[in-house]
Amino acid sequence: MKIEIKLGLNQSSITFLFFSGFLLGVVIAGVALLGSEIPLKCFEAGNAADWAAAAGTWVIGYGAWKYAREAHLLRASELQQGERRDLYMHAGRVQAIREWAKIVRRPFKVAEMAEKDIEGGLTTGAAEGVAEGALLLLKLIPLDDEAWRYLSEGDVELKIRLSTLTVLLEQEGRSFLDRVKASKGNAKIATMKDSNWPSVRRTIKDLDSLGIALDEAAGRIPPV
Repeated sequence: MKIEIKLGLNQSSITFLFFSGFLLGVVIAGVALLGSEIPLKCFEAGNAADWAAAAGTWVIGYGAWKYAREAHLLRASELQQGERRDLYMHAGRVQAIREWAKIVRRPFKVAEMAEKDIEGGLTTGAAEGVAEGALLLLKLIPLDDEAWRYLSEGDVELKIRLSTLTVLLEQEGRSFLDRVKASKGNAKIATMKDSNWPSVRRTIKDLDSLGIALDEAAGRIPPV
């Protein structure tokens, strides 16, 4: 992450440095024009030129301190912003994994609901809807997303498992949809020979189990 640091002084600091420099110029000019007889004799520890040099050194030192302080505050602020951004991204990616877990579990939940609600068993129309919905839902999960890198070493296989089941469901789902294409929607799926629905149902059940494991894996990701 590239951080550009821009340094600057606030208005009060600029004003102070301006007037300090102005007064220093007056003192130096007075020494040059009037000599050591100007009212600087009260400084018995040294002559006017020494005091002018000391004042100049102090002004320069104060300016450098203010400059360094502003740089430090700006750097600290940018670091805090970076930490907040990293925390936000971390939380977002963990939540993304949890949402993907819900997605892969959804087809089996719908299938179970349909099986319970339809008297006499699941119809071909309902089963067709489950299969089509499952294929569409799995396309919503980006397998190349950065969030997958957050999984621990022991949970990486969950992504591989998801990839495998996605390919398997694509094959089984398409085969099932082709076989029931000419059937009536209210026909009972149990009465169809070689409908391939048992294979589809088994795969979406495996996806349901995977979703549970994926959600648990998200909970094991350590916080930032």
